[in-house]
Amino acid sequence: MIDHEWLERELALVNDELARRFPSVPRERVSSAVDVAASEYLPTARITNYLPILIERRARTYLSNL
Repeated sequence: MIDHEWLERELALVNDELARRFPSVPRERVSSAVDVAASEYLPTARITNYLPILIERRARTYLSNL
């Protein structure tokens, strides 16, 4: 079972970190990249402690390819 409050806090941190790494990208685009990355992992997530790391990496890939 995923702790949704914890995940929401972690994803907020991921959003903040990616916004700092990609300052020229609009914040909405960063959030969208994180949402897309999260949607790829959430249906099959089993080890939720690693989920924000995986989502950040995938979202960073999306933002790097802009």
